[in-house]
Amino acid sequence: MTGQHRTVRFAMIATCAMAGALPLLVATTAAAEPQCSQTVIFTTPGITWRDVARFHPAALLSLAKQGAIGSMSVHTDESRPSYSSAFMTLGAGARMPGFERARARIPSHSAAGLVRDVAVANRTQLSDVSRRSGYGARAGALAGALKTPVVAIGDAAISAAPSAPFAQWPLLAAMEPSGHVAYAATDATVTPRGAEVRADPTALVHMVRGALALGCATLVIDPGDLERAATARLPLQALPGALARTDHVLARVSHLLDPRRDLLLVVTPTSPPEVTHLGIAIAVGPGFKPGTVLESASTRRPGIVTLPDVAPTVLTHLGVDRPAVMSGQPFFSADGGSDRVAAAVTLDNDAVFIDGTKGAVAKVFLVFQVAFFAVALTVLFLRNRPREAVRPLAGLVAPAAVALASLPVATYVVNLIPAARGGRADFIGFCLLVVACVVAGTALLPRPPLEKLGVVAALSLAVMVGDLVSGGHLQLNSVLGDSPLIAGRFAGAGNNAFAIMASTSVVIATLVVWRGGRTRAVLAGVAVLFIAVVVVDGAPQLGSDVGGVLALVPGFALTWILLAGKSVSWKIVALGLVAAVAASGLFIAIDVARPPEQRTHLGRLFEDVRARGGSAFVETVQRKAASNLDQVRSLQNLYKFLLPAIVTTIFLFWPGRWWRWFGSQQPLLRAGFVGGLAVAVLGSALNDSGITIFTTMLLFLTPMAILCRLRFPEPSLQARP
Repeated sequence: MTGQHRTVRFAMIATCAMAGALPLLVATTAAAEPQCSQTVIFTTPGITWRDVARFHPAALLSLAKQGAIGSMSVHTDESRPSYSSAFMTLGAGARMPGFERARARIPSHSAAGLVRDVAVANRTQLSDVSRRSGYGARAGALAGALKTPVVAIGDAAISAAPSAPFAQWPLLAAMEPSGHVAYAATDATVTPRGAEVRADPTALVHMVRGALALGCATLVIDPGDLERAATARLPLQALPGALARTDHVLARVSHLLDPRRDLLLVVTPTSPPEVTHLGIAIAVGPGFKPGTVLESASTRRPGIVTLPDVAPTVLTHLGVDRPAVMSGQPFFSADGGSDRVAAAVTLDNDAVFIDGTKGAVAKVFLVFQVAFFAVALTVLFLRNRPREAVRPLAGLVAPAAVALASLPVATYVVNLIPAARGGRADFIGFCLLVVACVVAGTALLPRPPLEKLGVVAALSLAVMVGDLVSGGHLQLNSVLGDSPLIAGRFAGAGNNAFAIMASTSVVIATLVVWRGGRTRAVLAGVAVLFIAVVVVDGAPQLGSDVGGVLALVPGFALTWILLAGKSVSWKIVALGLVAAVAASGLFIAIDVARPPEQRTHLGRLFEDVRARGGSAFVETVQRKAASNLDQVRSLQNLYKFLLPAIVTTIFLFWPGRWWRWFGSQQPLLRAGFVGGLAVAVLGSALNDSGITIFTTMLLFLTPMAILCRLRFPEPSLQARP
């Protein structure tokens, strides 16, 4: 055999051998390449975007460039979120109260360097906590929904003493509904108990490697140094070092992940200890484009997400259906501005500023109300005196009524003035400046005081409707609007917005019919106004206020019937209630038909009822009723309501013969009051801040009552010439 033949034969044998080995080679390569994604939830308790901008942690800023960022609303089922409630919320995907009886029992056997099967609580204890949440939540819902292991890593212990309180917070987020955690490293292994208790970065990263080697794992990591800094004697001095160490661990952990396949979530589960702030949220991985901001259906606000949204985001990334017990919604990317970090810092500053300013504004409201009511009552009680003695005070009533009715809308309009955020005095000063401009403008109108009040009502309604139609920018971080810190609502029409639109609509309709008469054209115009307000308040794209629709439809229907001079029967009342339910059902159907990321709480409530049955609806009603009861029990809310309510009662019903005479002489105006009070009662009963709604509506109804009483005194009570 020639050398050439041997070469050809060898090449053929080698080719056949390679062909036979190719499947084995492919299989080996496939085995080496993970076929599922790893997910890491890295927590930074107490950190804000202001801290990031101030201390420049390299890893956090680098990840912010690589993915999408947002501001984290850390509100849980507690007024002041604790570490316990925060991590319970992370693992439940819904707002949860704290779990103070947690005691981890760590067995001795381990796998991959991690402790296995850590018992945190029993089912009875967790059921009690879940029941207290009021959101149909279930502790451990995240781990319960996953078929792959959930690993808890990190320890926030502040003392080496064996009796130190529970501080292994990742266990509460990683545990299953049974109260057990599959794998954990939450003891002295990662936090040596030396002279200074501090996380060991090398040990932490080693445990992370071991957890990732399990395959398809979800990790909850909390180094613990930030919690220790918050409890230090000088927390502000301890924060920079703790943040730097945490950032170092984050950098090493992020290098273990593949951003093309794996998901890294950096989230702040709690606020700084001194003042409530928005936290940080960063998502790096598939679906989160660099340069974008985070959003969820929970907020419908680009750049804002909530703590319950974290668990659904993990499930969505892993392709696991979100269980019905999770009220949170997954993150998604939205277009962001050129400087996303600066925008997040501004958002947090505005939220903290408004939250701290509400009390001062409430005092201004109260002082103004007391002064106005004192003048009005004085004029009322001196009605039998000669006109010369009463005239100076009587001349103050009309502009004061206009000013009081202008205050609510002024708190929204002032958001258009950047200089108003300079301080509390500046903010209040600009609010009063807006009120003064409205009073001065109406003073130039050659119209009676009642019609000037109608102009203010029309202006207020136009501002509220125009804002909701254009995106609701004035609602966020306003005194009477939405607060991302309180997290009751992030978009749409809140309780105060509903109250302003409802009361101003009734005032406008009443004065229009009073002046224009009960003609077909006027009544048709009023009907169009009422329908438009219902649509703006209830449409998912606008107000998305299901409780508001249930109150507005029968309330407006009653008002229209009374203004039209028709009698009210039980049949009409029943039709009004049916119409309210039908309108709400229509808006819910529209919402359900939209993409999941655009749905509001209307559609989510329907989905929960469909998935969990009537218990979801009952829980919602019970939660709203409990919130209403808490509002009534609050002395601060009570006196805000009682003062205008007592004054309104005096002007309308004291003495009783005036109300009867007023109805005979001015039936249209009295019909408006009856309709307005009906809407206020319905709105208060069907929303979770009922007394607040009634109080806000009285800001328009009380001035109207005062002006009517002073303009139309009963003949027998008029002053003698």
